[in-house]
Amino acid sequence: MNKYGPGERLNSARYTLPVIPARRERVGLGTLILIGVNRLLDLAVAAFVIYLVYILIMRQDILVAILTYGIR
Repeated sequence: MNKYGPGERLNSARYTLPVIPARRERVGLGTLILIGVNRLLDLAVAAFVIYLVYILIMRQDILVAILTYGIR
């Protein structure tokens, strides 16, 4: 038996990790450009997927035309 009673109380102050202040690293211009390009790519992929779903649901005549052209 310890001074807390049966079993350890893990949320007591003795067991908390020391709070390390977050160090702000200098973000260079290249990093910002990379992040921007990544976001643009994500948006383009999302837009393309939405467009494909739109063709699948709304405009099935286009889909049928493409498929039959590929089969011929």
